[in-house]
Order: sequence, then C-alpha cells, then structure tokens
Amino acid sequence: MTLAASHYQVLPSESVPGQPRLRHLHLVVVIAAAIALLAVVITTVVVQTRPRVLVCRLTCGPQVGTGSLGPTAYTSSAFGYRVEYDSSILTVGRRDASGIELDTGGSSLVFSAREGSDLNGAVRAIVLGLDTNVLQGIQDLGIVQGAEIGLVEGEGSYYSANYVPPGGGQGYPVTIVAMACTERGLTITALAVAPADQTSVTSFPQNVAQVFDQAITETTWPGRQ
Repeated sequence: MTLAASHYQVLPSESVPGQPRLRHLHLVVVIAAAIALLAVVITTVVVQTRPRVLVCRLTCGPQVGTGSLGPTAYTSSAFGYRVEYDSSILTVGRRDASGIELDTGGSSLVFSAREGSDLNGAVRAIVLGLDTNVLQGIQDLGIVQGAEIGLVEGEGSYYSANYVPPGGGQGYPVTIVAMACTERGLTITALAVAPADQTSVTSFPQNVAQVFDQAITETTWPGRQ
C-alpha cells in the first residue's frame, strides 16, 4: 500500500509561529533572575559593611592585654557587692567592711558604698573627702558621660589636680574620676586617681580606664551573683 503524497506546505522550523515568543520569554526570565541575584548580593554587602554606632562609656578605652584568668575578688561584708581585680596588676592598699582601695604604685582606685540613692550627693561627698594636702589645686573638668559601675549606669565627674607626695618629692599632675551608681537603695562609689595624660586633656578618662577597666566593669551588685 502506497501513501499518497501530502499537498500541505511544510514551513521551515525558524518560521514556526510561537518560537520567537518563547525565546523572548526565556530571555526575560533569565534577566529577571540575574537582577534578583544582583540585588541579594548588593544587600548582603551593604549589611556587612555598614558603619556601626559605638556608644562609648568610661570603660571603652584601649584594651590592655587579656582578661585575668583567675581574678582576685573582694566582697563587702557590710553591703554584699563584689569587686574582681587582677592581683598581678593591682595591689590592695586598704580594705574594710564597706570598701577597698586598689593601687598600681602610681594610680589608685577606691570603692565604697552607702545606703540611699542620691548620686550627686555621693559624688560630692567623695570629692570633698579628698586630702587637699596631697591633691592640691583640684579643678572641675566636667561630667563623665556614660558613667557606670558593674554595668549599672550612674553619674560622675572628673577633675585635674597636682599630686604632692606626702613624704616629699617631685609633684606631678593627676586626673581624678568620681562616680556613683545606685540600685535597690544601695549606692556604690568609685574614685580613681591616675597620672594625667599630658598629650591630650580630652583623652582622659581613657588613661584611667586602661588600668581600672576590669575592676570597674566586673563589680557585681548584691543579688546578681
């Protein structure tokens, strides 16, 4: 049996209707996918590289070395707060039931506590209690922005003075930080004295923070142990 020859005209493949439209649609899909991928990449880069805002407090000065692996701790028997410090850097000048003095040989940090929540009064009290025979010509330099003890925010001021050794000798300029913070009716104060940074007044209290950062930051308030 022989099949009869078809009389229908056969079109070339490139002339078949619909193929150009399919190719155009495919191209649009590819371009859209590429644009979406590019947008994801740009967004990722922007998120990773955008500037971060750092709220700098007293203790955000330059970090010196690594944290102590085995810090020594003082606990106030009168008020229950705890101060951790690196005994390889700081020595105890004195201690009692309410506070402790830590020394480096040229700098000192004194913690004390009292009942109440009058921060401004607490700062004034510790400044008025300074020995003006040793710390002469005390000048108020302003407010410590972001003052805190043991991550509890409070108030503070800093000062300049001239340190005169009690046993005689050459005096030198120092800077002083007086801070007070309160929580649950307890006020903890910190008084730091360190040689003044002669290169820049504005860099203080960073010179204090370098020495006393750990002790100020790692103070633990009663009930937080």
